[in-house]
Amino acid sequence: MSSDKKVVLVTGASSGIGAAIAINFSEKGDKVVLVGRNERKLHSVSQRCKEIGGDTLIIIADLTIDADIKRLAPYGIRVNSVNPGPTKTDFMERLGFDDEKKRQFWNTLQKGTLLNQIIEPSEVADLVLFLASDKAKSITGSSFVIDSGASLKGLLEE
Repeated sequence: MSSDKKVVLVTGASSGIGAAIAINFSEKGDKVVLVGRNERKLHSVSQRCKEIGGDTLIIIADLTIDADIKRLAPYGIRVNSVNPGPTKTDFMERLGFDDEKKRQFWNTLQKGTLLNQIIEPSEVADLVLFLASDKAKSITGSSFVIDSGASLKGLLEE
């Protein structure tokens, strides 16, 4: 991958996959713009990035305007979609489920994948890091599924 430093905008950066992506880019030395709705969590992620030498900017926002994406292309900004399947995040903590309910939930999701595994946020972050690299300079407007084969499991079992 190129050693050129980038400015990377990470949406949903306050927790889970977005936080892992932000940390991954910070480890690489890129400047990271953290975008999300939860200011407290954004500051926590920013602190983690700074502890590993990262430089961050926090923007509190809820991005829902698709038309703005079209305006980015002339500036060399590539936009791709990464669609993760069952990923280990704090989702269950926020729902307030007890430990047994959480275990059952994750076991059910795991069994629903071809690889019989739940995705780590860092795996999604690695894909995003690749998409932002010079090795993927011709990839834009594309959608990538990372789901341990969950989207194929039903098709192959019929």
